[in-house]
Amino acid sequence: MFRRFLRPTGQSKSPLGGSTRTMIWRTLALVATLSSAGAVRLQPHARALRRCSAPRCAAAPDEAVEGAAEAAAAAMAAADAKFDEDASVKLVPMSTSLGFEDMPTVVGPPVPTLKDAPKDGRSVFVSVGLFKKGLMPSEPLTTQHVEWLSQTATGVDVCRADYLNAQQSVDDIAELGVSLTEEELSAMAEKVDEGPPQGMIKMPQGSFVLGNLNVVKGSSLADVAAWGQGDPHDVVGAYESLKTYRWLRSPDPELNLPAPGPCYGVYCVDKPASSELRQATRDAHLAWLAEGGRVHLGGALQSPMGENAGNVGTLLFVNGDELEEVRRWATEDPYNQAGLFESVLVAPVTQYALSAAGGKLAEL
Repeated sequence: MFRRFLRPTGQSKSPLGGSTRTMIWRTLALVATLSSAGAVRLQPHARALRRCSAPRCAAAPDEAVEGAAEAAAAAMAAADAKFDEDASVKLVPMSTSLGFEDMPTVVGPPVPTLKDAPKDGRSVFVSVGLFKKGLMPSEPLTTQHVEWLSQTATGVDVCRADYLNAQQSVDDIAELGVSLTEEELSAMAEKVDEGPPQGMIKMPQGSFVLGNLNVVKGSSLADVAAWGQGDPHDVVGAYESLKTYRWLRSPDPELNLPAPGPCYGVYCVDKPASSELRQATRDAHLAWLAEGGRVHLGGALQSPMGENAGNVGTLLFVNGDELEEVRRWATEDPYNQAGLFESVLVAPVTQYALSAAGGKLAEL
């Protein structure tokens, strides 16, 4: 198909030289024989033909492509090395600037902490139940009491539940003349119709346990009082007195010390109509408590009549080594020295093991 471009025999020579005509023929022959895959290499080869004469284009097309590929690979490797070098220099903590100085800083949301947790706005209340003289609860009744404390009541959560001990230890109680075997105790527990309320044991020489002291959180005094009516001890009539107060627990760090050892409850009740005396002595009382360095928890007991009626007592949980030592310390209270209190009860306290019955204490 390309023969028409050739000069017939006898015609005059073409203006093009012989070498040039030969190069054109070779180029057209190359185009006619290229495969579809080889056609991709036509353009670089044509450029090479235009740049040089035939004798200078001695390099084969495949060798030129391979050389270009090697050069490209070397360039990419150099670029990768440059990128790695730059990245190692520019990797900085996120707290530093990334170079966009003209962009405004956007403050993210605050990180939640324990202090940000929802606060329990309910008040703290205490119920103090003192057993009738010479009586103590049987083991089954105590078990019922622990199960009742462990139950989840609507609107009322137990923070701590203690029983008030009569003496420092079992050895001290033995000095009272109480000497009963397990059989005798069981027999006394079964005699429910001979005087003591059901489930209470009559002790010949005093009781091991004086009563119960519960600290709870609730919405109102009425709610806590209604909850307290479910106390198994109250149900059987075991208490000589059962009183509920709102406890104005102090947040002062000096009145919230750890309790690494024995803990004692100090329950004080004011004389009637003595709110002015309490107010006049309050500063001295607080200074004495802070100086003593033994208060684990403490605060005033608000009148059941409400805030306007003032405070009518004091409840403290204090550290101490011996019961008599804590009793002596309590007599030095400026409130007591001023004659404010009608009664003062100091007793070792032991917390009920509510976890054994599936109970969980709320945080004070």
